[in-house]
Amino acid sequence: MNILIHGANATLPSPPPPFKPESKFIRINVLWFISLSLSLTTVLVGTLCMQWLREYRHYDSLTHRDALLLRQMR
Repeated sequence: MNILIHGANATLPSPPPPFKPESKFIRINVLWFISLSLSLTTVLVGTLCMQWLREYRHYDSLTHRDALLLRQMR
């Protein structure tokens, strides 16, 4: 493609070919994403379990019957 710039002809370079990653790099990125997702899910479940246990043990002063009723209500 020729373009006229200040009276001189200039040729633009041809555009580069479209980017196409190799399949092994796609697989590696998928594995990294799965690993990250599993790690975050594990942390979330662990945090929720710890909060539940902490809240469950919070009412040690209640009778067994009251503690059971409170747990069932939750």
